[in-house]
Amino acid sequence: MAIKPVKTRRPGGKPTDRLMDMQDTRHKGDGRGGDKVMMTFMIPADLRQELRERADELGTSSARLILDGIRMRLGQDD
Repeated sequence: MAIKPVKTRRPGGKPTDRLMDMQDTRHKGDGRGGDKVMMTFMIPADLRQELRERADELGTSSARLILDGIRMRLGQDD
């Protein structure tokens, strides 16, 4: 991954080396360049809490439960 410092107007004209000032110039922020995409949606707060509790009970993540549920509804059970 090609990362270059973002040049800012700092005394001395030196580029900053702070983490949040680094810029990914090759993959444009997509990490490893994999085949995953970000998806955002809203759910009721009580459903979110139930999701978290159930994930803890099963020893998995909320994201894993969501993906499993989507696959199940699409008929792509593993």
